[in-house]
Amino acid sequence: MGKLLLCILITICFISFYIVRRNFKVYSFLTRINETIHKNIVTRLHSYKSSEEFNKDYNNFQQYYNLMNKLRNKYEYDKLLFSFKSLKLENWYTEEEIKMLFNESLYSNNRHNYWNISTRYD
Repeated sequence: MGKLLLCILITICFISFYIVRRNFKVYSFLTRINETIHKNIVTRLHSYKSSEEFNKDYNNFQQYYNLMNKLRNKYEYDKLLFSFKSLKLENWYTEEEIKMLFNESLYSNNRHNYWNISTRYD
């Protein structure tokens, strides 16, 4: 009985350690996504601010902002935390969404530098 209780206790400790570790990695992963989206939005807003056709550009910006919010809110934190999928962009987002996320025209050269080459956080 004592050995069974000890095994259960050790298993609970390992599971708790895994969840704490995964929690940190999910936080880092989502923080990177949010930082990337923020940079894209600020860059786009500055380009529209200097534009002469501000009203037309503002509507485009609003659509772009809504699209970025959809990417940001695509997955809930709990789904990322309790999944066994590795935290790579390629596992959670489509290639088209990744291109939108990195706004390839702005970040095409910096994409892998910013995400540490492998885009991996597991």
